[in-house]
Amino acid sequence: MTTPPTPSTTLPLRAFGRLPASDRRPRPRPQPFSPTRIGPAHFGPRHLALALLLLAISAATANAQGTTTQHSTFQAVNAQGQGIYGGGFPITMRGIVLNNPEDMLDSTFDTPGFLGAQWQVFVQTDIDGDFGGTAVWMGQKYGNIRGDAGYNYSQPDWEAEMDRVNYPQGMANPPLRAGDVVEVSTPGGLFFNGKYNINETHDNDPAADFTITRLGSGSLPTPASITLADVKDSTDTFIFQEDRLSGAEHYQGTLVELSQVSLAGPWGGANDTVTVTDGNGRTFPVRFGLNPDFDLTIAPSGQFSVVGIFDQEDPNDGSNTFTDNYRLWVMDPGQFAQVPEPGSLLLLGVAVCLGLARRRRPQ
Repeated sequence: MTTPPTPSTTLPLRAFGRLPASDRRPRPRPQPFSPTRIGPAHFGPRHLALALLLLAISAATANAQGTTTQHSTFQAVNAQGQGIYGGGFPITMRGIVLNNPEDMLDSTFDTPGFLGAQWQVFVQTDIDGDFGGTAVWMGQKYGNIRGDAGYNYSQPDWEAEMDRVNYPQGMANPPLRAGDVVEVSTPGGLFFNGKYNINETHDNDPAADFTITRLGSGSLPTPASITLADVKDSTDTFIFQEDRLSGAEHYQGTLVELSQVSLAGPWGGANDTVTVTDGNGRTFPVRFGLNPDFDLTIAPSGQFSVVGIFDQEDPNDGSNTFTDNYRLWVMDPGQFAQVPEPGSLLLLGVAVCLGLARRRRPQ
């Protein structure tokens, strides 16, 4: 039985194989077109049209496989916040991983919940001229969504998948870490609660797998510095811009530093959500990751800044509008930074001045 990864620690090595193909739920495979025995006497306008269509599809597929899709293109929305990406699949995207997988969602097999175990990382673009980021997600119990238990992962298959995505270069190499530069290739993706995700389109068939290629290891991107006034108006409503060049949408899927805020309610522990305020009527939810250090952290007093992943999780209320419910996802309590009180700064300034005066006093 596999020991689940501990948040913020190196993942244990595991070795699981996939079930034999004969034991997996069969999936129908489309039969390739084979224009055999078509000679001049048989080749008419319909065949020509079909041949041209096949050539166009082949060219589009080759183009999709050979280029990198920008995050801003993948995350494009209309005035209602609905995803309008129409570039097709498969696609490849690249960027910097913003979180260690085990710090965000619990990937332990049969974790309680509708979808069981889940796995997710955010990848922020590192391409000049692009902006934003994308969540890469997978879950154990797709059958609960599809109404067919055959789409659920078995324990050996799920743990084999975790080894595959957590160790992009094989288990003899380090696991996927925040700061890694990666390419993610996927045959599909889905729009959910305000953003397009790279995922397996809720299918445990290996043909639906996304793949992660580690290009290098480095550091996290410099977080964008924002205040609540950048993402909310004076009525505490999220600022939504269809072009995503400003407002809350602009920061989705990226690392930000939210400044000039304080607690607006009780503190929490791992996997809890707290509310912060700027003192001018604007509030914002901050969700903690699974790092157990959150349970041992004392709540900050006064103003502070906090670094986290700007995310959106806007459930469909029937209106099919996704312009609300943004949040900050914080992976480590060390990403909170207390702002010294003005009195403390004054005392510090006096102390510095006295120290300088003593140093300059003639001997």
